[in-house]
This record gives sequence, C-alpha cells and structure tokens, in this order.
Amino acid sequence: MRQDKKESILSTAKQMFDRYGIRKTNLDEVAKRARVAKATIYNYFGNKDQVYIEVLKRQANEVIEKLSDAIEQVKSPLEKFKAFIYTRFRQMREAMSVLDVYHDWNIPISSKVKNVRELFFERETKILQKILEDGAKEGVFYGDNVVLTVRAIGRLIRGLELSLALEQGNRGDMDRELDGLFDILCKGILSKKEEKQYAQ
Repeated sequence: MRQDKKESILSTAKQMFDRYGIRKTNLDEVAKRARVAKATIYNYFGNKDQVYIEVLKRQANEVIEKLSDAIEQVKSPLEKFKAFIYTRFRQMREAMSVLDVYHDWNIPISSKVKNVRELFFERETKILQKILEDGAKEGVFYGDNVVLTVRAIGRLIRGLELSLALEQGNRGDMDRELDGLFDILCKGILSKKEEKQYAQ
C-alpha cells in the first residue's frame, strides 16, 4: 500500500511538473489528484523540492533504461551508435523534466538538480564510450581519441537538446533532422576529394 501511494504521488507530480513547472505546481493539488493526504507527501518526501528531485531521478533512470534496451536490440557498433543517437533525442521530448530543467530553475534546489543531471550524463557517456571503443576495436570508428570524441558528441547532444525539444515540429521533421545529424556524425562534412587533401 505504501509503495502504491508513492507511485501515485510521483506519477501525478510528474504530470503536473511537466505541465505547470515546479513553481506553479502545489502539493495541495498533487495530493488531491493522487488521492492522498498532503501530510502523506510530506511524510514520504519531506517537501515539494524533494518530490521534484525524485521525479527527475526516475526520468533519468527511464531514459538510461530505454537507451540500453535500444542498443541491446542491434548488433553492430554502427547500429548501436545510431540507436543511441535516435533514442536519446526522442527521449528528450518525452522526458523534459530531466532534460530541460533550465526553463524552471529554482535556486534552492539547483545543486541537487545539477547532481541528477551530472549523474545522468555520466551514465550516458559510459554507454556511448563503450559503443565507440567496441567500434574502434572492430575498425568501424576511428580509435585515435575515443574520450575526446565522446566528450564532443556529448556536448553536441546537450547543446541541441533544448532547441530540439522545444521546437514544435512533428515526428517526421525530427526524424529527418536526426538522419542529417547522424550522417554528419558518421561521414563528416568534407567531400571525398577534400578528405583526401585534408589527410595529406
């Protein structure tokens, strides 16, 4: 019963945080919609900020699980890399609370939110690094500096996440953009002719 109440509180809070943001969400309404006493929320979580942190942690875990599941479904390093990129960007729209906390930054909890994000980025970085290291061993990717490559791709993803997540495009538009991004990441921007000259 206790677990059911916690689940109800967190799922209700997530819906409200996604819709109204943390400042405009109040625990009276969360309690009413979750069908629990407000005191129950305080008993389980302490305050609204901690409810928010728990929601962020859950969403971060869900994204990591979906990334891992998508990668497990394919075999080659290139397919795994593509699954990582596509799944990661698609999850941005579905997990705005964890991927876009800046729109509703609340100073008292900013360090806790930052910690959740940093742990999330660390976990996704390990997944990406393993994909690229395995691919380098198989001769699919350059293996000269995997760590630097992972860092650059991670920054690119985090730089694009806010703009892509907030754009009002349809799924087809996003898929076309992801196709283009994936091609650039894999092929670069140099023509074959220029690539040969650059290598000299």
